[in-house]
Amino acid sequence: MAKATIPQIGSLVLGNTAKISLAAEASSYTHTLKYIFGAASGTIVENVKASYAWEVPLELANQIPNAASGTMTVICETYNVIGALIGTERVNITAEVPDDERTKPDVTMALRLISDLKDPFAGLYIEFLTQCGVEASASGKYGAGIAEYKISVGYQNPIYKSSAVVDVNTALRIYGVAVAVTDTRGFVTTVTQYPKVIGYVQPFVKPHDEEDAILCCRCDADGTINKKGTSLLIKVKSYCWTIKPSDTNLNNRCVLRYRYKAENAADYSEWVTLSEEEGNVSVVCGGVTLGIGAYKVHLQVEDAVGEIGECFALVHAATAQLHLGKGGRNVAIGQACDYSHEDALDIGYTAWFNKGVGKHVIFNNVELASGSTLREVAPDADISLVEHFTIFVGEVKGGSAMIFVKSESLASAGAYTLWSPEACLVCHNGDMQLGETEIVLKSLCALI
Repeated sequence: MAKATIPQIGSLVLGNTAKISLAAEASSYTHTLKYIFGAASGTIVENVKASYAWEVPLELANQIPNAASGTMTVICETYNVIGALIGTERVNITAEVPDDERTKPDVTMALRLISDLKDPFAGLYIEFLTQCGVEASASGKYGAGIAEYKISVGYQNPIYKSSAVVDVNTALRIYGVAVAVTDTRGFVTTVTQYPKVIGYVQPFVKPHDEEDAILCCRCDADGTINKKGTSLLIKVKSYCWTIKPSDTNLNNRCVLRYRYKAENAADYSEWVTLSEEEGNVSVVCGGVTLGIGAYKVHLQVEDAVGEIGECFALVHAATAQLHLGKGGRNVAIGQACDYSHEDALDIGYTAWFNKGVGKHVIFNNVELASGSTLREVAPDADISLVEHFTIFVGEVKGGSAMIFVKSESLASAGAYTLWSPEACLVCHNGDMQLGETEIVLKSLCALI
């Protein structure tokens, strides 16, 4: 009994050629091949004997708009030499939609600058300061719809939308703006554009090239730093990013300004411009007279783009109750630290010592009733002739004192001698070693 031929098909991709092999029982048999795919059907070929190369219509993809493949039925009718139908065989095979430019969605994209910058920056993408409006449209092919838009800028987290009208940052200037469109078959088309984004860094105030830190301090009128000065020295450096688009001659610039106030005051002074160019600035601020209290200085630098960087500095009081010096190696009472003395205690008030002190006690600018001042006696001074004596302090008036000494060798005569204030140190109730000679301080007498 004659048998119908069963067609053999290796693979089937819509739009490509599929080879259909027909191993007929007799070489005289002929065949008619047909297909059914979704709602579509038709005749592939008639009167074919051994095999056939079928150009599968790509339009059949319209039958599966939401899938990348579907099942196709191929029907083979076998006829004998006189044209009588021997039988019919059916085979099912997976038909795939090709994932290539023929079937991927079509995508168009336009970029739009979003900026509130004024001329001459109005038409430029500037890093961090402008945005990029993305407008994309897409259409699927062979019945497919659009499922999703993914908008990406560099390594920023992508934005997923059902339509592509979105604003994105231009923070990462070295990467493009990409729109990836996925259709209902899962096929993806990506379009990328690279807006010309100019790199940018916000302006800021930094230390002067000669300093390790931003310097706002008291000084004399000539700029000499003085902890008790009444003038204000500002020594800093302004910095702004250089903007040089290749198609313009535009350069950035920066304006450095300051204002100040007493530390506890409510309002600052008016702004005063220090410089209109980038670089080092060392200025004694004109028209500024500082009182003894502390002050705050507000520094601000503005570039040509309009961005502002700022910082604040504290100017110490001319007289401080207690001041711990930088590095923790100096302490001052009644004044700011004098850094010309290392590892030292600076005292700005009249001092009374109730305990013993060492030989390195230093008295600076202490006024006496005579109008003279005390000064330090060097530890290696020649004091070999100094005898044991008693010091009396008398006639204390507003912090001033007359200093008397009584030599023990002259005690019987009851003589008192006015000590020269240029060669003495004063202490209160204690023993003090000075060089190799001991000065024994007795209790103060009732003259105080």
